[in-house]
Parts: sequence; structure tokens; C-alpha cells
Amino acid sequence: MSSVDLIPVALLSAEDGGYLQVVNAVTYLPEDDPTSATILTRAGADGSTCWTTSMDGRPRAAVSAPDGGWVVAGSNQRKAWVTKFVDDGTLQWERVNTWEDDSEILAIACTADGGFVFSGNLDNQSIEENQKSEIYLSHLDADGVPVLETSCVVSRGDIWDCVTGIADADDTLFIITTSSRITTDPNGTVLSVERWPHDFSAAFPVQDGFVVAGSVLHNHRWVQTLIKMDPDGSIIWERQYEELEPATIDGLVEGSHGEIVAFGTCSYNRTCPPFTESVTDSLVMVFGPDGELRGQKTSGYPGIDMGRGIVTTDDGYLLLAEYVTPLEKIDEYNLRFLASGTALFPVSGRR
Repeated sequence: MSSVDLIPVALLSAEDGGYLQVVNAVTYLPEDDPTSATILTRAGADGSTCWTTSMDGRPRAAVSAPDGGWVVAGSNQRKAWVTKFVDDGTLQWERVNTWEDDSEILAIACTADGGFVFSGNLDNQSIEENQKSEIYLSHLDADGVPVLETSCVVSRGDIWDCVTGIADADDTLFIITTSSRITTDPNGTVLSVERWPHDFSAAFPVQDGFVVAGSVLHNHRWVQTLIKMDPDGSIIWERQYEELEPATIDGLVEGSHGEIVAFGTCSYNRTCPPFTESVTDSLVMVFGPDGELRGQKTSGYPGIDMGRGIVTTDDGYLLLAEYVTPLEKIDEYNLRFLASGTALFPVSGRR
């Protein structure tokens, strides 16, 4: 007998005040490998469902398109995969990588020409044996026509270097991995690879550069870190937040008033039967334009909760979270947070 898990991937804001929810529906078969399907649910400003659609493929990243549509990417049959949808759920175009090595897209960014850049990882065993990682990079125009499809090989440490973000800054692309910042020109030629003592987990562009989030090891504990860089990659400011609980920032968005909104997971060193190792809550953090912490809020059911996406609303923020039930089934729910001054208050949870 098969079973299905719903794994939240992204939450994107719409021009009408609604949002798009992207979910990976994983089906576990008794005698075969799990299969993935992408489920898109478009909701209006009041949370009511406008439309829903699904197709084969494992979604790993999504972005709002300049024309009001949606771009979803990940992998299909172990190959890098990109789709573009119109805002009525109609599939506009689909592209699948045909290279021999397995590949997967993990990050997307819009470009100045109205197209999109994508980055992810290639599964190249010969490269990995030499302590190196191969990074996949592609550029599609607004119609899905390939402008660039290439890869670059970078040295890595003792752990797998996974792509966590990409940012387009004029004539330079910045690819953020868990431990490196890779700079390339528009043709994918690597200009520099800088390894940092950080564990990067998210990156997003702002008007005068981009912001990355992660953790740095300080006094034998991992401390949350936020870094702002200019388009050349020079650090404008760096903030560390030693007072916070151990947490992982999974993504960043820009709020309606210029604030930086982070979502992710907060971990606690306590048990909660039937979970024996750890307990986590969904986390929302709000920073000012200069990185000052304005407020944070954790929320969750007993057990394991993880923040997977967030959008700005008229009265605060709507968080997409992943929840592992006591039976270890993955579900998703939306939890609305109301911003008031420097505090965050939960208003309601919907299962």
C-alpha cells in the first residue's frame, strides 16, 4: 500500500494580495523508489483557493515572474527541470536538462532581461572523489529559450557543498553554497571562489546589493549571521546574533516597508515523545535595513515544525511551515503573524 507526504517548498506573493503555495507530494511505493509530484495552489487575498494544478517533478525552488506568472524548478527523472505557469495554472513552458550526469536546480533568481538564472548541483562521482563539487548554472529568457547552460567545478571541504542561493548583480552572478561564494560572469566563467567560515543557508537580492544568511562558529556554538554585500561582493555590514536560540534560516524576503524578513527553524535541546532527539519550531525573524533585529516569533505543534516560506500581507506575514506528526507524516499548514511595532503575534493557524 502506498502513502503520500506533502512537503512544503515555497510560498510566493501575488499582485492581488494572494499567494501561491508550492508543495512536493512524495508517494512511497511498497517495492519501488519514491516518486514526486508538484502541486501548486493559488489562493486569493482572503485565503480562498482560486485554482490548483499538479504535474510530475520534484520542486526545490520557485519565484514570481515579472509578468505575474510563476516559475518552479527542481528535478524530473533526476535531471534539472524548469517550468513556467501562467497565473491561471496553465503550463506555459517546460525545460529538462539532457546531460548525462544527474542534476537538480536548487535556487532561482530573476534577471534584468526578464529571464531567469538557475543554479544547483551535478552528481559527478569522479569530481566528488577529488573533494570537488560541480555546480550547475543556466539562464533562460522569459520564453524559456536557453541563453546559457554550463557548469563549474569548485574545491570543497570535508562536507558536501550544496547550492543555497543565487543573485544577479548586473554583469556578475553570485552563487551561494553552504560554505562558499562563487562569482561568475554572465557566460558562467568563474571569476572567484571565496570560502568562508560560515554555513550559508539563504541569499536574496535587494536594491543596492544582496543579503545572505547563515551561521558562524563562535565560542563553540553556531551563531546566526546576516551579511549585506554590494553588487561587487564587498561586505557592507555583518551582524551576529549571539542571544538567539540555535536556528537555521531557510529563506529571506523583503518586507513591504524595507525590512528583511527571515523564516526557518528554531531547535531546542529537549525531548518530546515520540521524538527522542530534538524539538523544533517554525521561526520568523524581522530585521531592519541595517540588520538590527526588530522581532522574532516561534510557533509550532508538539514535535517538529520547520518554516518553509513566507509572504508579506497587509496585516503582517503568512508563514508556510512543515510539520512532522507523531506518526512521522509530513503535512503543511499556514500560520498568519501580525506585526505590531517590534513584536510579532500569532493570529491564527490553519491546518
